[in-house]
Amino acid sequence: MDKESELSIFKVAIVIHAFYAEQFQVIVDRINAIYDRDVADIQIDVYITLSNGYDPEIHTILASNLSCAKVYHHPNYGMDLLPFFRLVPSIQTYDWVLKLHTKNRNDNLSQVWFERLCEGLIGTPEVFFQTLECIRANPSWTMAGVM
Repeated sequence: MDKESELSIFKVAIVIHAFYAEQFQVIVDRINAIYDRDVADIQIDVYITLSNGYDPEIHTILASNLSCAKVYHHPNYGMDLLPFFRLVPSIQTYDWVLKLHTKNRNDNLSQVWFERLCEGLIGTPEVFFQTLECIRANPSWTMAGVM
């Protein structure tokens, strides 16, 4: 690959703090749907952060559905934020970082929060790639989120 083509590749890191297996499976299914769309000028790498107490089923999901992910273990401080901040030096070269995490869905508000997060950012490949188009068209934008 020559330097010019390498520079035109838009690099995306998807960072997931995984704690609850059921929700993690939802996110992984959506990532795999995105991977099914082979977009030539977009590189997508997946990073998983885990902390003490996560559901052990997450390893099974990773092995069978997302073996390409880079997995990092961190102490359970700061919930999903400390693991994310510790990963920042590794992801600074990306053009866009999508940060997701599973959420305790024991109450209605938490369930709605998780569903809106997923639907609004990674609900379908169309939603994901439309968001990327907006980010690419507006390089001064520093964040995309759900309404």
